Amino acid sequence: MLVNLQIKEVILGLALADALGLPFESQPRKGLRVDLVRKMLPSKDHPAGTWSANTSMTLATMDSMARMDGVDFDDLMHSFLHWMNDGLFTPTGHAFGIGRNTEAALKRYHRNIPALQAGGNNEMDNGNGALLRMAPLALYIYARHGTDFTKNDVSLVHNVCALTHRHIRSKVSCMLYVAIILNLMAGLDSEHAVSEAMKHCRSFYLDLSRYSSELWNFSPFFQTTIFAQRTSDEIASTGYVVDTLRAAVWCLLNTTDYEECVEHAIRLGGDASSIGAVAGTLSGARYGLDRLPESWLKTLQRRSYIEEVCDSFGRNLTRMVF
Repeated sequence: MLVNLQIKEVILGLALADALGLPFESQPRKGLRVDLVRKMLPSKDHPAGTWSANTSMTLATMDSMARMDGVDFDDLMHSFLHWMNDGLFTPTGHAFGIGRNTEAALKRYHRNIPALQAGGNNEMDNGNGALLRMAPLALYIYARHGTDFTKNDVSLVHNVCALTHRHIRSKVSCMLYVAIILNLMAGLDSEHAVSEAMKHCRSFYLDLSRYSSELWNFSPFFQTTIFAQRTSDEIASTGYVVDTLRAAVWCLLNTTDYEECVEHAIRLGGDASSIGAVAGTLSGARYGLDRLPESWLKTLQRRSYIEEVCDSFGRNLTRMVF
């Protein structure tokens, strides 16, 4: 049974790490000092605690689902357009950090391309934008089925991914990410949460050769102990969806609390706020609300607004599920 506390563990976990990583976005990992990464710092254009598009699109997804009592693809796209064009769901009143794939998909939708056809479908369209807004889907599925997701749940994740990223690799990445979150929320330790998610996804994709072949981008997750032993030099930290999920899982497997996990993620450099946000989502689900640093929470911009969205999502979840 999903409770409001778990919603906040996941969403505040995401937002905190997003804000912590923003000042280090696109920086090379060499020279990222531990003492700097442990603080909420201002970025070039924003005060400390400012979160990015990663959190904004997550909040837009939650707001739409709460209003529509579930997933409405067109309403989601309208919410994303309001974010991009009008600055809704932001800490500053204007959108920033919009990914290339996401922006292109929203512009297609604005030109009357159907919602489920708007996302790019080329191999180069596999940025991490869809991955970053999957946490609400995980919360929704967990409230319905716990960790036992169904074929309809898989289709739902694929379709919500396709709104901005329609390539099969992004769809498989998003489903695997959701499955890991489900397992962590159910109380599995990090290693089993990852390996069991791989097994569960493999069983769903077994008769779908195109999907199962894409799952092998994450084959190291079958042997989590060996994967965790890789050095940071072997972990890419780009905005490519496979790199982002691999990096976040590597951080989860190599750490023992929320703060350490997101610090590891951000010190990888590159797409720091996005990798941090994925790692923050996973470790928030793993370790809980009381492990989120209070000093970071106090600095988080519009924290009360984020919590209000979480509360509204939780209140409406009963109608969504039943």
